[in-house]
Amino acid sequence: MGTHETELSKAIFGAERNRRVATVNYARASVGLEKFTLNATNEEHVQRFISGDSELLCIFAMARNISTTAKALVPPP
Repeated sequence: MGTHETELSKAIFGAERNRRVATVNYARASVGLEKFTLNATNEEHVQRFISGDSELLCIFAMARNISTTAKALVPPP
């Protein structure tokens, strides 16, 4: 029973990791359509999210910072 639980946990972790990779790839594509790229610090946060060391809230905070920076770059009408 203990071995089965360990194998099941690994399978769930693998599926969760795959879901996180797909989420990140989608986000990268979306950001790329806006002609932005992630810098090294942002990529580090993304890798921490994929590995499970960080949660999505940290990624949202990072995105908010990117959005604020992007708005600052847009000239006023």
